[in-house]
Parts: sequence; structure tokens; C-alpha cells
Amino acid sequence: MKLDLNNEAVELLPEKAFYWAQENILAFADVHIGKAEGLQKLGIPMPTGPHLEDLARIDRMIKKTRAKRIFMLGDFIHSRTSD
Repeated sequence: MKLDLNNEAVELLPEKAFYWAQENILAFADVHIGKAEGLQKLGIPMPTGPHLEDLARIDRMIKKTRAKRIFMLGDFIHSRTSD
């Protein structure tokens, strides 16, 4: 979905991100690297490695948009105890 924000074209991407073409910026949030491993340490059964899918999704977005700048907006690492 493309939006016009104050005469700036911003594209909302289905990957839970946005791309600001004029500034060549890709931005996304809440990747939570290490979430599964952090929850496992608390005794919550969860498969290891879902962050690899998130990293692959980010890689695809970078290749698709050819963004020159990337903003990670919060919660990139899940917790201090994440591996």
C-alpha cells in the first residue's frame, strides 16, 4: 500500500515494514532476535531458530527495495539473556 505523507511517497510493505523511496530508507521493527532461546531458558518449549526466517525476510526486503539506509525501530534483540 502506498501512502502520500506530506507530499512524500511511503510504501507500507506486507513484511511489516515501510519503504520511503525518496530517501531510500527501509524501516522495520520488532525482529526479536533470540526470543525463542530466551523463552527456552524460562522453560517454555519453543523451536530454536525462528529468527533465521526474520533475517531472511529482512534480506529479501533489502534486495527488493535496494535501500541505502535501514532503520531498525525497536526490539531487535529480545532480551538481555538472549543468545
